Amino acid sequence: VEIHIQFRHVPGNIYHESFGHNIDLATNELILRDVLDEAIPVRVNNKVPGLSLQLDASELNLLYKAKYNVEVPDSYEHLLLDVVNGDNHLFMKSDELTAAWNILNPVLQE
Repeated sequence: VEIHIQFRHVPGNIYHESFGHNIDLATNELILRDVLDEAIPVRVNNKVPGLSLQLDASELNLLYKAKYNVEVPDSYEHLLLDVVNGDNHLFMKSDELTAAWNILNPVLQE
């Protein structure tokens, strides 16, 4: 599973087109990744250091395996372990599920 959250484009840009630089880079983006290599990369637009008015896109990346040097358990591994141990704090109760469907169903019907 990979979730992309793109931040809204900010109107007005101090790096005007008259400078001849690319100001139409992709918007800043937060990505939550839960496949093979669990990670939280953040893509941001930044000014290149120095006196020029040049923009560049950079990625800040948190790779759990590289950062903590441990084997990250698969999501289903964690889920099954919780079931075996009788730990249900991450599971929805039936009344919560019903309430969620009551909220989402009208939206999905539109």
